Amino acid sequence: MFVLDAVFFQQGRTGIARQWQRTLAAWAGGAFSRDLVVVDRGGTCPRLPGITYVDAPRYRLTHADDDRAFLQATCDDANAGWFLSTYYTTPVSTPSVFVCYDMIPEVLRFDLTQPIWREKARAIQAARAFITISHNSAVDLLWFHPHLGRCPGLVAPCGTDFAPAAPEAVAEFRRDHGLDRPYLLTSGMRGDYKNALLLFRSLAHLGSLREQIAIVCAGGRAALEPELAALAGGTPVRLVRLDAAALQAAYTGAAALVYPSLYEGFGLPPLEALACGTPVIATPAPAVVEVCGDAAIARRRCRGRHARLGEQRVFDRRERPDHAHRPRRAELLSESGTSSPILRPAALCTGPAVRDPRPRRPDRPHPLRAPQTQSRHLGRPGARAEVHTSGRQRRRRTLAV
Repeated sequence: MFVLDAVFFQQGRTGIARQWQRTLAAWAGGAFSRDLVVVDRGGTCPRLPGITYVDAPRYRLTHADDDRAFLQATCDDANAGWFLSTYYTTPVSTPSVFVCYDMIPEVLRFDLTQPIWREKARAIQAARAFITISHNSAVDLLWFHPHLGRCPGLVAPCGTDFAPAAPEAVAEFRRDHGLDRPYLLTSGMRGDYKNALLLFRSLAHLGSLREQIAIVCAGGRAALEPELAALAGGTPVRLVRLDAAALQAAYTGAAALVYPSLYEGFGLPPLEALACGTPVIATPAPAVVEVCGDAAIARRRCRGRHARLGEQRVFDRRERPDHAHRPRRAELLSESGTSSPILRPAALCTGPAVRDPRPRRPDRPHPLRAPQTQSRHLGRPGARAEVHTSGRQRRRRTLAV
């Protein structure tokens, strides 16, 4: 018997929440649903037939100890052999499966004394098995917590059911947001390691073309950051919040998704864009390279006069690479995610351990770890916009253009 804490749905219908909804739907249609109890936090979890739910109050960090006692009581009532949380909650004693989406706080030196990261550390220490959403995340998890190398571990990549939107849906999206010209799309938060500053700085290299395009920012803050607004100049910028259907229309209608992130645990927006047949321009963060393969335009240099992406290439059909295979790339990853052992949780009890192939040197930092002075200022003026890597890591991360 498994108890799953669906606490992640408290954060709204984010990309990871969509992944869990797909996973629950797959479980609901199989025999495993008879051995599954889902903890629904404040009615935020989608209810699917065939799955048993337990109502619970919304999670509060300030009451973490009481929450652990509640989860343990739930596990005891269900006679559960395993507990799996969608976001860092733990019971008192039932064996736990840790789900790792990324190691961003550890790699980029966030303040790990913050309550949420203390709960993450507690969950890692309590784990008897683990799941990561990319091989790169597994490698990074084991870099910081090598004791997990003795535990069963699975890499379960994200998938997507996105597909190119109908022309009518794209036209409606353009009409709703006043888009009468080609546009570049960026998704998610814009600050820190997400590095949207690189996109806006790149506008200076487009010449007169910048007056003929727009930028659409899906998600992030409700107001455009002043520094980005100054760099945008005469280029129109639309800030939008979209449901899944509208997001598919936004991907399909875009000239390209621009994803300049410096570090990711997976990189779901590039996968969704590829599924919609949209070109992807990205910096070669390892997990993004893992997701996109060669189905993206990647830029290696990110500083000074080289601070430009490949936007102009997506507007010039003579230079635009043939990416007819990009929907197939997304399809292959989605098939991998759907057939992943995460849908057969009993495999966690006997599955092989995931090994970190990188040699460890206790006296050396993680290859991608930013200096302390960069921890919260990546992509800002005066800060270096490249994470530090060894020559070997740079070669591995580079994607041929």
